[in-house]
Amino acid sequence: MAQTLLETLNSATSLLKEKNLPNPRSTSELFLSSILNLKRVDLYLNREKILSEKEKDKLFFYLKERISGKPIQYIIKNTGFYGLEFKTDPRAMIPRPETETLVNEVIQHFIKKESEPIKIIDIGTGSGVIAITLAYELKNSFVYATDISKDALELALENAKIFKVEKRVKFVLGDFFDPLKNKNLVDFFDCIVSNPPYVKDSDYKNLDKEIKDFEPEIAFLCGDDGINFHKKIAKEGVKYLKKGGLLVLEIALGNAEKLLEFLSSSSLYNQIRIVKDLAGIRRVVSGLRS
Repeated sequence: MAQTLLETLNSATSLLKEKNLPNPRSTSELFLSSILNLKRVDLYLNREKILSEKEKDKLFFYLKERISGKPIQYIIKNTGFYGLEFKTDPRAMIPRPETETLVNEVIQHFIKKESEPIKIIDIGTGSGVIAITLAYELKNSFVYATDISKDALELALENAKIFKVEKRVKFVLGDFFDPLKNKNLVDFFDCIVSNPPYVKDSDYKNLDKEIKDFEPEIAFLCGDDGINFHKKIAKEGVKYLKKGGLLVLEIALGNAEKLLEFLSSSSLYNQIRIVKDLAGIRRVVSGLRS
């Protein structure tokens, strides 16, 4: 006898639970929502629906992939970020909810200045979620977005086209500020924003298997300091940031005070502040160029 949608959902949940995978119910709902193109709440409104063989095969494939350890976002090929749905695949790391704090800090700073052109640079853009969200939310902005990975930039451009902001986001290949050299962009930007790699090499081995086995290593490793890349962005960024321009950086748990101390002692920035994410973690450090 064919299973109903609700019975299929219950079966998938039980299987993931047996394999000791986290959040088996919500994972099963996400898989079926993706396969059937339904909102999660609508799964229950269609509980008596009978899945086609093609739909059942796809669910079986998704479950097999998840049991192997593959992240959900790479399986269904999308993830939510700041109320938007982005294409997600192994060309770039998976956007995390805490990075919304970084984006929100920039938006709140500029939201009342939207009558003026806003020039932003996103260092290490990855899948492009930071640059694209800022372009989408700040209609008078133009965003440069750099990354060392050509594959990541290709994904980012695909995402920009989804939200029709590709004419206001310029993706450039290169390390940190290298793509800006000899481009007459000194004192050009109103904002530098970045979520740089911040996992110490010595801590990488302790990360979850689904991160180490599936996400690009280059998006996480930062050497042995924890704020190596943050220091580099802050020091080199002064050249390209306007006086009074905004620097906003995401930071690992436990490193906010260290970065704040570095920025304060450098005298390159003032009005330095730490912003907590929704979990209460000191996640973002911002300051204005002196």
